[in-house]
Amino acid sequence: MISLISDTIIIPWHIRLIASFKSAGFGVLIALLSLPLFVLNEYQTYHDIKLLEKVKEEIITPTSNTGFKYLTGETQTSKILKDDLFKVETNGIHLSRTVFMYQWQEVIKSKIKKKIGGKEEVINVYEYIKTFANHPIDSSKFKDNINHKNPKFLYSSKIISQKNIKLKGLSLSQNFMPYLNYYEPLEIKEISNLHFYKKAYVNYDQIYLGDEPKESKIGDYKIKFEHVPNRLISLIANIENSTIDTISNGLFSIFQFIQPGDISAKELIQIYQDESSEFTWIVRLIAFIMLFSGLFMVVYPLIVLCDFVPFLSSFVHKPLFSLVFLVAAIIAVCTLTLSWVFVRPILAGSFIILIAAFYSYLSYKKLAKELEEDDED
Repeated sequence: MISLISDTIIIPWHIRLIASFKSAGFGVLIALLSLPLFVLNEYQTYHDIKLLEKVKEEIITPTSNTGFKYLTGETQTSKILKDDLFKVETNGIHLSRTVFMYQWQEVIKSKIKKKIGGKEEVINVYEYIKTFANHPIDSSKFKDNINHKNPKFLYSSKIISQKNIKLKGLSLSQNFMPYLNYYEPLEIKEISNLHFYKKAYVNYDQIYLGDEPKESKIGDYKIKFEHVPNRLISLIANIENSTIDTISNGLFSIFQFIQPGDISAKELIQIYQDESSEFTWIVRLIAFIMLFSGLFMVVYPLIVLCDFVPFLSSFVHKPLFSLVFLVAAIIAVCTLTLSWVFVRPILAGSFIILIAAFYSYLSYKKLAKELEEDDED
C-alpha cells in the first residue's frame, strides 16, 4: 500500500534572486574545474596509448622472463573464506554478503508554478513505499516520520577476500583484486545451526529473515551470498620477483588486462582499447556537462530577473539555454585543441588548419556577397 501526503511552499522572488546569485558563484567554480578535467583526460589518454604500444611490442617480441607477459591459467587458493555470522564458506577468491532490509522509502515529487511578481509555488507530494534496500534509510528525516519508521539496520554487507592467490606458481598482486569480480551465486547448504530473533528461510543463495517471505513486513531481511570461484583467467601483467602485478602508466590509471576464460593476448588488448576509448569519451562528456551546467548557473540570475513577469521568462529561457550550450561547446573544443598541442601536436595542427580553412571559407562567402550587393547598387 502506498501512503501519500502533500504540502505547498511559496518562495518569494527576492529569495530566489539571492539564491540564484549564490549559485552563480558556485557555477563559476564548476566551470573552471571542468577545464583541467578536459586537459588531464587528454594527457592520460596520450600516455595510455604510448604505454599500450610498449605492451604490444613486449608481448609480441618477448626478450626476458620479466617485464610485460601474457599468462593464462587457473587461479589457486588454499584458505577457506568464512562468513562467521551466517556460517557460509567458499574456497574462492571473494565471498560477498549483501544485506537488504524491508524499509519505508520516501519519494518526493515536486511541481513548480510561476506566479506574477516572480514568486514560485512549489507543490510537494510525499509518497511512501515499502522496498528492500541494501542500505539503511533514515526515516527520521521523512516529512511524516511518525507513521513511517524504519528499525535499526542490524546486519551489514561485507566482502571477504583472499590474501594469497597463485597463478602458475606465481603470486597474484592484491592490485588485481578489484578486477577479479566475476561473481556467481553461492548455494547455502545449511542454516539449522543458526539462531536469529526471526524465522529463517533458505532460497538457494539467499537467507530470508522474517515470518513469511511472501508477506514481507518492515524490518524483514534478505541476505544474498555470492562468490568468485577459482577458475581459468587470462591476463597481461608486469612480472617481477615472482609476483604478477598490474601495469600502471605512473599517472592516474592501471591497465587491467584481465578477463575470465581462455582469451588471447590480442583479444585482451582489444578489449582494453575499447574500454579505454569508452572511458575517455565518458570523461569528456562529464567535463562538458560540468562546463555547461556551470555556465548556465552563471546566467541563471537573468532568468530569475525575467520571472518577475512570467511570460517574459519563457522568451528568454530557450535562447539563453542555446547560447550557453554554444559557448560551452566552443570553450570545450578550444580546451581540447590546446591540450592536443602538447600531447598530440599533429592532430591539433590538423584541427587548427581545418578550423582556419572553414573560417576563411565563411569570410570569402561573406565578402563575395557584399561585393555582389555593391555591384547591384
